[in-house]
Amino acid sequence: MSYQVSQSLEEQVDALNDQAWSLRYTDTTSAIELSGTAYQLAQQIGYKRGLAYSLRNEAMCSQILAQYEDALIKSIEALGLFEEENDAQGQASVLNVIGISYENLGAFANALDYYLESLRINEEASDDKGTATSYNNIGNIYQKQGEFESALQYHLKSLELKKKTGDGFGQVRSLSNIGNVYERLGDIGNALDYYIESMNLAEEVGDKLGWSSAVLNIGTFYHLIGNYEQSLDYLNKSLAVFEQYDDKQSIALALNNIGAVYHSLGHYSKASQFILDALAIAQRINALELICNAYKSLAAVYELEGNFVDAVEYHKKYEVSREEIYNQEASRKIRSLQMKFEVERAEREKKIFQLRNVELKKANEALSHALKEAERLHKIADQQRQQAERQKQLAEQANAIKTEFLGIAAHDLRNPLSVIAGFAGVIEETLDNLKGKQNAPSQLAELGEMISAIKRNSQRMSKLISDLLDISAMEQGKVELLLQPIDLSVIAASVANNQRQNVERKKQRIKLELAPNCLARCDYDRMFDVIDNLVSNATKYSPNGKTIWIKTAKVPEKSIAIFEVRDEGLGFTEEDKTKMFGKFQRLSARPTAGESSTGLGLSIVKQVVELHGGRVYAHSDGRDKGSLFVIELPLASEQAN
Repeated sequence: MSYQVSQSLEEQVDALNDQAWSLRYTDTTSAIELSGTAYQLAQQIGYKRGLAYSLRNEAMCSQILAQYEDALIKSIEALGLFEEENDAQGQASVLNVIGISYENLGAFANALDYYLESLRINEEASDDKGTATSYNNIGNIYQKQGEFESALQYHLKSLELKKKTGDGFGQVRSLSNIGNVYERLGDIGNALDYYIESMNLAEEVGDKLGWSSAVLNIGTFYHLIGNYEQSLDYLNKSLAVFEQYDDKQSIALALNNIGAVYHSLGHYSKASQFILDALAIAQRINALELICNAYKSLAAVYELEGNFVDAVEYHKKYEVSREEIYNQEASRKIRSLQMKFEVERAEREKKIFQLRNVELKKANEALSHALKEAERLHKIADQQRQQAERQKQLAEQANAIKTEFLGIAAHDLRNPLSVIAGFAGVIEETLDNLKGKQNAPSQLAELGEMISAIKRNSQRMSKLISDLLDISAMEQGKVELLLQPIDLSVIAASVANNQRQNVERKKQRIKLELAPNCLARCDYDRMFDVIDNLVSNATKYSPNGKTIWIKTAKVPEKSIAIFEVRDEGLGFTEEDKTKMFGKFQRLSARPTAGESSTGLGLSIVKQVVELHGGRVYAHSDGRDKGSLFVIELPLASEQAN
C-alpha cells in the first residue's frame, strides 16, 4: 500500500489501523499484517495512540482465529495505553474485544462486566455507534444465558441507535438477532418478520453475507414449521452466497440444514450426502459443534434408512464428539478462570507501575519546567541582543542621514545664499553709481536679471526648507489632511498650467488625457503638491523638445482613481527603483538643464499618498527609455461632490 509524501507518519499509522479494522472479518490475515506494520511504525515514532489501536486490531484478529488467550493479553496492553492517552473511544472499543474473548471462552459473567463498562464509557461520551455495539454484545450474552426478554430489550435498543447513525450493515445483524430471540420465545410471526426485514435491508445496502445469513435463518425457520419446499429454496440461495465468499463454517451449517430438510422429507440418500459434505468441511476447520451435530444427524438418517451398522457407528462418534465438546468446554472454563487471574494480576502490576511512576513524573515535570524557564530567559536575552543590534543600526542610519542632510544643507543652502548676498551687494553698488548717469536703463536691465536670480535661489531655499518641514511633520505624525471629494483632473490641469513656464523654457510639450469627474478623497493642497512634484520631475529629467503625457482615469470595479505622468526622459535602472522613494536619495540620472534636486521630493510623494490610503509606483524600461509614475487613490462617489 502506498501513501502520499505529504502524509505524516502518524497519519500513515492511523490509515493502516483503519484499513486493518475494516478487513478483520473478511481478510483476517491481511488485517494482522497491516496491524503489525502499523505497530512497528508507531513504535519507531513513539506514537502511543497508534500502538494502542494496532494492539486492539491484533487482539480482535486473534479472537476471530479462536486464539483467545493471545487476544486477552494484547487487548489488556492496549487498554493500558488507551487509559494513558485518555482515549475514551479506544477504551470502549478494546473493552468490547476483551468481552468477546471471554464470551468465546464461555465466561459469560466476565464478558458481561466488560460489555457493561464499555457501555458506560460510550454513553458518557454520547457515542451512539459505540453504544449500539455495546447493546448488541450485552444482548448476545443474555441470549446465550437463556434470558430472552433481557436479550430482546438490548437488541431493540441497539437497532434503534443503528438506525439513528445510519449503520445499514449493523441494522441487518440486529434484525437477525431480534428474529432469533423471537424464535426462542416461540413468537413465530415476529421472528419471520424480522428475518425478512433483515434480508430486504441487506439487499438494499449491498451486505451479501448479512443477506445470506438472514436467508439461512428464513430457510431454517420454514423447515421448523414444515414448509420444506420454501425451506430448501432459501437454504440453497444462502449456500450459493456462502460458497462465493468461501465462508466454510456457514457452508457447513447450510449443508447440514439442507440435509435435515431432506431427512424430514424421507429422502434419506440425499440427506446423508448433504450431511456428509457438511461433516467433511466441519472436520477441515475443526468445528466441533458442527461435527457433533453431523454425527447425530447421520445416525438418525441411517437408522431410518435401515442401515443399522452405520447408524451405530455414527452414534458412537456422536457420543465421543459430545464428550470431547464437554471436556473442551470444561477446559475453556478453566482457561477462562486462569486468564481472569492473569488479567487481574496484570491490572494490579499496572497500578503498582503507575504509582512508582508518580514521583518520576513529578521530577520530569519539574525538570521540564526548569528547561522551559531557561529557554524563556534565553529567548529574552536573544531578543534584547537583537533589539540592541537594531538600535545600533538605526543609530548608524540616523547618523548617515544626518551627514547626508548636512551635506545637502551645506551645498544647497550655502550656494543660493552666496548668490543672494553677492547680487544684493552688486545691486546696492549699482544703484549708488546710477545716480545721475546717462546709461542707467541698460544697467537697470542687468539689475532685473540679478533680481530674477535672487528670486530663483530664494525659491530653491524655500522649497528645500518646505520639504524638510514636511518630512519632519509626517515622521512625527503631525500632518492633518482635509479630505473631501476632489476631481483629480482639475488638479492635473492646474499643475500643467503651473508648469507652463518650465515646459516652454525647454521647448517641451504637455499632452492631457483627463477623465471627467475623476473624484478621489484627498486634501487638495497636499495632492496638488504631490502631482506638481511628479510633473516637475518629468520636465527636469526630460531633454529639450520632448513630450510629457498626463492622464487621469477611474476604475469603479476597484474603487480607485488613477493619476499617471509619463515622459520621454532619462528613465531609471532597477537599482534606482529600489531606493527612489527614500529620503535624500540621489539616482543615476541628473536633471537635463542643471535644475536643482534635494532628493526629498519622491519620499514626500510616497508618504502623502499613503496617508491618503493610496499607493504610488514607477516603471521604466531602462536608462534613456522614459519613466512612468502612477498614483492610485480611493475613489469618491459623484453624489458626495
